[in-house]
Amino acid sequence: MARAAAAKASDEGRTFAASGGPTHLFNSLKSLAKPSDRKLLGLDPALKILIPVMVILSLGIVATIRIGSLSQDYDASMQEAELTLVSLAMSTASRVDALATQPNTNNFDKLLENVLPEGAKRNGRRFYILGQNGDILGRTGNRVSADQPDNIAARLGDVQPLVVLGSEAGVLSVNTTDGENVLVTVHRLQAPFASLAIIQSHRTALSNWYAKRTQDLLIFVAMLLLSLVLVYSFFAQSARAHEADAIYANAYRRQETALIHGRSGLWDWDLSQGTMIWSNSMSVLLGYPARDKSKDIVFSLDDLTELVHPDDTDLHQLQSSLLVTEQARFDEQLRVKHANGNWIWLRLRGEVLNTQPGGRQLVGIATDVTEQHLLAEQTRLADIRLRDAIETTSEAFVLWDNQNRLVMCNTKYQQLHKLLPQDVLAGTPYEDIAAKSHPEIVSTITLPSEINQAEARTYEAALASKRWLQISERRTKDGGFVSVGTDVTELKLNEQKLIENEKRQTALIRDLNKSRQKLEVQAQQLVELAENYAYAKEKAEAASNTKSEFLANISHELRTPLNAIIGFSEIMRTGVFGNLGSEKYLEYCNDIHDSGNFLLDVINDILQMSKIEAGRLQLNFEKIDIGDIVRESFRVMDVNVMDTGIQLKITGMDNLVFEADRRAMKQIMLNLLTNSVKFTPDGGRIEVQIKTGEYGAYLLIKDTGIGIPEEAINKLGMPFEQVQNQFTKDHKGSGLGLAITKSLVSMHGGHMKITSTEGVGTTVTVCVPLVQNLHEADSANAVA
Repeated sequence: MARAAAAKASDEGRTFAASGGPTHLFNSLKSLAKPSDRKLLGLDPALKILIPVMVILSLGIVATIRIGSLSQDYDASMQEAELTLVSLAMSTASRVDALATQPNTNNFDKLLENVLPEGAKRNGRRFYILGQNGDILGRTGNRVSADQPDNIAARLGDVQPLVVLGSEAGVLSVNTTDGENVLVTVHRLQAPFASLAIIQSHRTALSNWYAKRTQDLLIFVAMLLLSLVLVYSFFAQSARAHEADAIYANAYRRQETALIHGRSGLWDWDLSQGTMIWSNSMSVLLGYPARDKSKDIVFSLDDLTELVHPDDTDLHQLQSSLLVTEQARFDEQLRVKHANGNWIWLRLRGEVLNTQPGGRQLVGIATDVTEQHLLAEQTRLADIRLRDAIETTSEAFVLWDNQNRLVMCNTKYQQLHKLLPQDVLAGTPYEDIAAKSHPEIVSTITLPSEINQAEARTYEAALASKRWLQISERRTKDGGFVSVGTDVTELKLNEQKLIENEKRQTALIRDLNKSRQKLEVQAQQLVELAENYAYAKEKAEAASNTKSEFLANISHELRTPLNAIIGFSEIMRTGVFGNLGSEKYLEYCNDIHDSGNFLLDVINDILQMSKIEAGRLQLNFEKIDIGDIVRESFRVMDVNVMDTGIQLKITGMDNLVFEADRRAMKQIMLNLLTNSVKFTPDGGRIEVQIKTGEYGAYLLIKDTGIGIPEEAINKLGMPFEQVQNQFTKDHKGSGLGLAITKSLVSMHGGHMKITSTEGVGTTVTVCVPLVQNLHEADSANAVA
């Protein structure tokens, strides 16, 4: 019903305004959004294109005309300069011919000065009398000096055509040897002279034309700048006009937007007619849909009365009161029904205006103050809750304002000071309450405070009932004072206990200090033991290095005589120089040769082991096919197993490729195969299995030999360690093969494992990485 009435009242309001009724605030705002130059604004896009085009065409036409004119002037100026040079040449040549026959004409420069017409040397003209070979006999004119070349060819280059043709050549434009463009004419003279040459700079000959060209260029630039200024002014003015139109067009919308977001609205109440006009923001404030922003909504007084809460201001009485009184200001708060059916609080503020004789109009703004009313109610409830909380707390609480008057206190405070309820009414001065107070305080102790003493203080009070209170007093931000008294009796008792505990802890700390001193003495002894251990370790390492160096040196010293022994025994047993004569000699030579080779192998093993221990053995890592290494090793071992019937077999990935030192891997394989052949009975079997696993490549050398006791496995791999039994006494060995093999595997970053069962066989597993880490390999070489 209200919306229908509003629509009807809106039509009535528009009729009222059109009939000459008083204009209101909103009509003035709407007039800003109606620019008067609509036709000009419609032509604005075409003018933005037409004006620059017209300016460009005008400048193009002017430039074309001036360029044509300058071209004609240039031709005319050039003809004038050439005619001037020809006429000067003719007149000067005739005068020179007339004076040439006179005696005492050796000073040709002076001769030229005398025969030149007045003003002939203007504009940079230079005159030269030339000999038969182009030599300059006389000269005069601007920029002519004695240090210039004495031959015209040195000045102008090849001038033979000019000298030959003379005046018939006319005036020519040439470039001098120094790059200057000049006009030249030559006229023949009678003997003793050859010709007369006149030279004039091209620029000075056309100086008038150049000056005119510069003048025209400046005029054109000025026209161009003026056109640019005019075009810029037009576009700037157009932009400002559009900006002003946008400001005017958006003024009403911005004001309405601001009012909507500010929860406000404008209203205009015609007290004489009994109608009220609302702005669009007022409708939005009450939850009604937004309408055309150029139209306001007109309500009758009866429609408004239905929207106002019945317990609030009667609008009819208010209208009558404002019509008969001279009240100018208006400020009321009332509840208005929202579109959703709820009541919202509005604060109406305005001013009464006298519009026409007998008519009054109330114009103002309405603001939603519902939140303020809700906040006031929440504040009242919060104050009640605060009083309840203060009353239920166990501390004595009191609050004073900045004039030392009581604001509130709780029952604990009344009991402490023995006050009656009528003694602690709000607003009672501090002096009156202090006079009626009878506290049970026996003594006080002031406590240190982190806050300024003028702003706060804390002290403990001993009561007659042997209880303690800690009272904290502090200034509030508005200059008031708050005091809180807390019962700290239990804390005081605990404090006494803490003091006694502290004494006991002091005695305990004293005992701990004595224990610490004993520990320090023990720590010093441990340090000395560690130093002794380090010294002993250094000596052991030095002895080990000395041993390795000794073995290396002695091995080198032993190899020299052994090579001689082996060589000579080889010669003797092969009978190179003849038979020895007795079979026993041949047998002895074979024993000497075999023993020498065995001893050489032992020395080589010792030498290699010493290199490994001394860290002088370097590995060269490359990609190798382990299957090739195994097959090569089999071929070497075929000689040893030929008569024993031992089978050699390779299984698994016989083409596996990984990074390793080829020589070292072959030595590893030969050492392990040699041991297997040595301790495998005739007819046995030796298998080499190749595979890959989690940690790299795996080589498993399995034999069906005699096996190794379990207690002896851990000793294998150590230098000079052998498993001695009845079978191994028939086989020679230094005990370094497995030690060297284990060290070489370690230098590859791998490991070796031996498993064996007596009477069944032995399996040696070698694991090396597929890809070598060069940094780790260098470290392994250094450690080895």
